Amino acid sequence: MVMHSLLILNERGHLLMGRYFDEVLECGALQHLGDVASDREQCMQWWEDEVRQQTREMWQFAHTANQVARGADDVIIIYRRIGDLLVFACGRDDCDELTLSDVVDCLGGVIATLCEDSSAKGARPTESWLMIGDTYAKVALAVDEMMPGGILEALDPDAVLSMTKMRPIA
Repeated sequence: MVMHSLLILNERGHLLMGRYFDEVLECGALQHLGDVASDREQCMQWWEDEVRQQTREMWQFAHTANQVARGADDVIIIYRRIGDLLVFACGRDDCDELTLSDVVDCLGGVIATLCEDSSAKGARPTESWLMIGDTYAKVALAVDEMMPGGILEALDPDAVLSMTKMRPIA
């Protein structure tokens, strides 16, 4: 099953990391934007704005459990706050709420483990933590191991972390 996208935002709603897997994303954005969207980057920006618009009111409640929202073109959005970061998993068709929730939980486990293992013991996942050293690369590599090309392969945080240790970050 192919996911639509995976986004990590800070608490102000600025995109820190984004992975887009569904080529239909462009078609959906072009349908909503008309002739304004001429390239993939504009389509991705439209989708990020759509995610913010559909979920912003509930961000404050997202630290206790995964939240569900619907985006344009029947895309399901599952999100959760992990520290100061917001993790969004989006999918349609055969990517149901449970699968997307498992993706958010797995990535949350990976982020929590990386944060515990970081040099700043007791640190919590924040924008500055994500951007320090090779943390961003480790999270990006974990996402790539979880779902290469958007196809879900691993949803166990320990398995994902062990797969990332076998690959160089550079």
